[in-house]
Amino acid sequence: MDNPAVPTSARGVVSRVLAFQVLYVVLHFAYEWFPGPITAAISAIDESVFQHMKIGFFAWILVSLGEGVITRPSARATFISSRLLVAALGPSVFSMIWFLAPGLVGRLGSDAAEIVWANLVILASGIFMAKLEDKLSERPAKPFFIVLSLAYAAVFLFLALRFTAVRPWVDFFAPPSLR
Repeated sequence: MDNPAVPTSARGVVSRVLAFQVLYVVLHFAYEWFPGPITAAISAIDESVFQHMKIGFFAWILVSLGEGVITRPSARATFISSRLLVAALGPSVFSMIWFLAPGLVGRLGSDAAEIVWANLVILASGIFMAKLEDKLSERPAKPFFIVLSLAYAAVFLFLALRFTAVRPWVDFFAPPSLR
């Protein structure tokens, strides 16, 4: 498309991916460094899968906020809806990619191998997420897409905050407990 609703560039993709990588790592440890209700809301309070998904959601939201401030896109509704949808979908993308290693090779041999793999996953996911945003931003967003994006992001935000305050009775890979 010659004239996308939100202009894109290779530099923009690289910037978003690198910012996501840095913010993900910072948010991963933020609660440990500065325990409190604000860091608990946006950081990981434990090593569960969902807490890592929450980190990714908030890291991508922060990347998008920074991008919006820097680029000041004229098609704001398209920009916001594409960024919110990808922020909410992104955690499932990097969780699925992360589970490729245990699915193919089983338990990774060391903590160092797991850390390297996790960082490669965040990098690859960031590229996928940035390119998906760019594709979604090619045309002006229609009202249904805008509402869908806002609703999906709101649901993820609700679950992230709710399951930080009170753990759910079921985990992704654990049998349900009968408390």
